[in-house]
Amino acid sequence: MAARKRVLGPLTWIDLIIIGLIVVGAVVGVLVYINMAGKVGPMEEVEATWTILVPDIRAELAEKVKVGEEVRLDVAADAAGKVTDFAVRPAKVEVPTADGKLVTQDSQIKYDLLITVKGPGEYNGINLYVGGRPLKLNDTIDIYSNAWHYRGVCADIRITRGEGQ
Repeated sequence: MAARKRVLGPLTWIDLIIIGLIVVGAVVGVLVYINMAGKVGPMEEVEATWTILVPDIRAELAEKVKVGEEVRLDVAADAAGKVTDFAVRPAKVEVPTADGKLVTQDSQIKYDLLITVKGPGEYNGINLYVGGRPLKLNDTIDIYSNAWHYRGVCADIRITRGEGQ
């Protein structure tokens, strides 16, 4: 075997190239992070309205929700808002036909519950925080009141800023 040519003691040219690439990658990463950090604005207080979809529940469970009820995003947390509206609609299920195809029809026993909540939040131009927790579309979310607890998906978020904004 041919002896490898050493540069700077135990390091070879390949070692120096790899170290150089790592240093360049680190510098680029730091510059990108610094550039992105400036794009997030300061937190501002907003009024947020969000809708939670709770799929496939029984009708008697859906009837427990009341308009005006305070809700939380954690069992021991402060109130995150109040229920402004809710809707119960039959869940869609697939049913086989006589010729072996599947058709979608309304379920007779399962329902989808849509709970709309309005409350204060903080918004920085990118993320909405409600009760200190980031709220994102399609995020699984637990919602609690004194009478019920549901796990659903955040289906809609609307932000209302103060006057003149």
